[in-house]
Amino acid sequence: YTTALSENELLAEILLPATPANSGAAYAKFGARNAMDYSSTISVAAQLVCDPESGVIIEAGLAAGGVDITPIWLETATRVLCGRVPSAELYDQMQDAIKQGATPDDDHVYSAAYKRHVLGVMLKRAVQSACERALQAGNSRNEC
Repeated sequence: YTTALSENELLAEILLPATPANSGAAYAKFGARNAMDYSSTISVAAQLVCDPESGVIIEAGLAAGGVDITPIWLETATRVLCGRVPSAELYDQMQDAIKQGATPDDDHVYSAAYKRHVLGVMLKRAVQSACERALQAGNSRNEC
């Protein structure tokens, strides 16, 4: 719970770009113990941009925490999603890419195999929610 700031520095502003039109995001976490035990939490985040007409995923960003020492960017799974329409088959292919691409370590709570399994399940849920939100955004709003 420390920062990289020196004693004479102050964080004054964080600028984030606006999300693109027709985008959706979702976050999911799994923890075997109480909410304050961060050492046993596996988390995933997904942000997608979908074509509102066809449902095709135009852009994707997937990340996970709690499966390695630092958060990881899931490049292989991201590439599987881009240019495709969400489907059960696509989610299975994404989960296969995670099993091949993620290399978690065993720790005091979970085995590496269990982390890969949980990561796949949680990421599938997050991607489904992000897709639904992206398609709803395309149908219901035209502003930021």
